[in-house]
Amino acid sequence: MRLTSCFVCVQIPMQIVARRPGDAAEVYAKTDRAKEVLGWEAKFSIETCCVDQWKWASENPMGYGA
Repeated sequence: MRLTSCFVCVQIPMQIVARRPGDAAEVYAKTDRAKEVLGWEAKFSIETCCVDQWKWASENPMGYGA
């Protein structure tokens, strides 16, 4: 998995299990379409976003409600 590569120094408890009813088998995104239709373009890589989200979640274990 490409996404897990940005968490190499963090132990994340996980289990690989069967998909739940309603889960998508595969998900794709065409970013050039978002730019064309919405005028939106990503400023950060997926790796940067994952690291930033992990940092926020680590510092806010109760989420926004804390």
